[in-house]
Amino acid sequence: MNEIKILIVGANFDNKGAQSMLFVTVDEIKKRIPNAHIYFGSPNKVDKNYLFDTIYYSGREKQITLGKQVLKNIIDSFCRDFIKFILRKNNNFCKYMELKKLLEKTDLIIDISGFSIGNKWPISVQEEYLDNIRLAKKFNIPMILMPQSFGPFDYSDNHSLILSEIKELFAYPLCIYAREEEGYASLINDFNLTNVVLSTDLVLQNTGIDIHNILFNTKKFNLPQVYTKNNVGIVPNYQCFSHGNKKLIMHMYEVTIKKLIKLGYNVYIFRHSKEDITACREIFEQNKNKNVFLIENDFSCFEFDEWVNNFDFIIASRYHSAVHSYKKNIPCILYGWAMKYKELAINVDLESVYVDITKNVDDKQLEVLLESLSNNLIEHKKRIASKMVKIQEKNCFDKLEKFISNKNR
Repeated sequence: MNEIKILIVGANFDNKGAQSMLFVTVDEIKKRIPNAHIYFGSPNKVDKNYLFDTIYYSGREKQITLGKQVLKNIIDSFCRDFIKFILRKNNNFCKYMELKKLLEKTDLIIDISGFSIGNKWPISVQEEYLDNIRLAKKFNIPMILMPQSFGPFDYSDNHSLILSEIKELFAYPLCIYAREEEGYASLINDFNLTNVVLSTDLVLQNTGIDIHNILFNTKKFNLPQVYTKNNVGIVPNYQCFSHGNKKLIMHMYEVTIKKLIKLGYNVYIFRHSKEDITACREIFEQNKNKNVFLIENDFSCFEFDEWVNNFDFIIASRYHSAVHSYKKNIPCILYGWAMKYKELAINVDLESVYVDITKNVDDKQLEVLLESLSNNLIEHKKRIASKMVKIQEKNCFDKLEKFISNKNR
């Protein structure tokens, strides 16, 4: 049986949501296509314990392969890697043509970016995202955009060029899975696309990862000790501070923690993404109490999946921290700013637990919400469990073999 080469792009290891999406994708591919040779496009060094290969995949490497400012990008890459070589740091010395060689033999590209296109992002970020599609198109490789967020697309006049780029390039993938109804509607109405399908998050759909499809060596997780009951977790997101008023958000956490303590809970503050440690520390320092604990571990997504079992419910600002929790039927109150948080809550029939941090939230309303969730945990767990059964009846990977057969489109 001929080997099928599949390149996965759009993930990283700093954000545990992105890591979860990567591992689910690898697992789903291996369960369906045993002869698949999986490559992960990463700009950073990846642990050799993983059962998939890594190809260096940075913005510069993509531009070199696309033929954009080749000489400048090669010189910049050479200088950067030479400095890393001198400092004995990980580098990709003279590997600039490896991506081109792989793409010439690739049978499918799967993009699992969480959210990289829309007017909330700098144009440079969006152009690098679009380069993924440009590469697939240049090398005539079938491509799928797995469930992710799209839009809004309300650009100012001086950024109108990107609208025509999106319309042209988004017509290329075999299928674009939109994670939210708002993004789904925008892609169809704004760009007249016919390849868009509405789908829930791919991690939410997954019924379980076989860890032996991901890791060479598995070991028992060494997780922090917690109280045996009455625990609530708080998972901040530093991006909230740029989308909302930091002073008001910090006040929200202060009201939240005081109320949780009054309700008899132990409060654990921890991160779901590497960069959120500063937000965790700031919230902890402002709310020191014998019942408040800061956990500084940088959990893997496997560790996080086990860790959330310790909590009655979660106050989540990281999207996939809530996804992990819902898969264990653990309720979450979502403190977010984007439509993806609200639609995630709607997916599990708990729209009332979404709190928009861009608005001035009344202290009393917040306290009532916390008390109501605390008093109705069993009901909330049942509602989540019922919805999860329906969500997991379908899987966005079910058509994977069909997509691969389109290699010679």
